[in-house]
Amino acid sequence: MNQNDIGFDDASGRGDLFKYHTFYTKRNSQYVANHFGEDFVNEIDKAPISHTHWTGPYASNKGYHLIMLTARSEGRYPNYEEVADQVTQDLQTIKVARVNQIKIERLIDSYTVVIDETVRSK
Repeated sequence: MNQNDIGFDDASGRGDLFKYHTFYTKRNSQYVANHFGEDFVNEIDKAPISHTHWTGPYASNKGYHLIMLTARSEGRYPNYEEVADQVTQDLQTIKVARVNQIKIERLIDSYTVVIDETVRSK
């Protein structure tokens, strides 16, 4: 990648397709660790910041990876305005799941299981 001067924007499709179909820009360490393991995160925490140079390979629980670390920042708590849409969406998802669970439980409760003792499986 470095020898052919392939930048971040041109890197897509140059390796194996990753099953999560996601980029890891602006992701926190815990998010990356959940996908690749703590050891991987510990290694990339030592990687140099560059907008032009790939480093690696770095081993993870998914294989080996080249990375271009373009920035590093301290974690912070977002303000409400930054997460309001996601909070609303998460709450709606929880409400729908609860309603569906109640419907399933009512459906299950509406059935009566009768075991016919004269029928035996072999």
